[in-house]
Amino acid sequence: MLFDTSLFACTQNGGLNVSHDGGLSWTTANNGINQPSISTIAFEGNNLYATAFGGYFYWSTDGGNSWTLMNSTLPLNGNPFLIELVGNSIFVGTGVGGIVMSNDHGSTWIDVNTGLPGLNIQALASSNQYLFAGTTAGGVWKRPLSQLVRLNEFKEDVNFEVYPNPAKI
Repeated sequence: MLFDTSLFACTQNGGLNVSHDGGLSWTTANNGINQPSISTIAFEGNNLYATAFGGYFYWSTDGGNSWTLMNSTLPLNGNPFLIELVGNSIFVGTGVGGIVMSNDHGSTWIDVNTGLPGLNIQALASSNQYLFAGTTAGGVWKRPLSQLVRLNEFKEDVNFEVYPNPAKI
């Protein structure tokens, strides 16, 4: 994954590795990571997120120089494989627990599996209106983002006036 000018690579037993020279040389970027089996990494703005097998979720605000364990294990004991970022919401697709969501950088999680045909998530993506997931149960699950995230994360504050004032129903 490319973040700014740094290239990150997830490894099964070596944690995260980073290159600052286009992949010619690599160093570990595991300061704060205590589970070396990193499964995925994603970023939004200056925030980097990484997941590790066993349900670990890490957050970095300094370009991956240091990491904070946000939650010792994701709910449902799911091994996290996929991260999808939508506004301030983080969605994680797991191997046995379906999809979980956090609105606080991974401190707390809730499952969002309503209508999901299977809990082994193989693909996770979003559009402006929907969250999509592919499962081993077959087919593609689609759920409106408006059911999952707070709408004020996407819209600017709008001032309006009601006429007549006071309004009558």
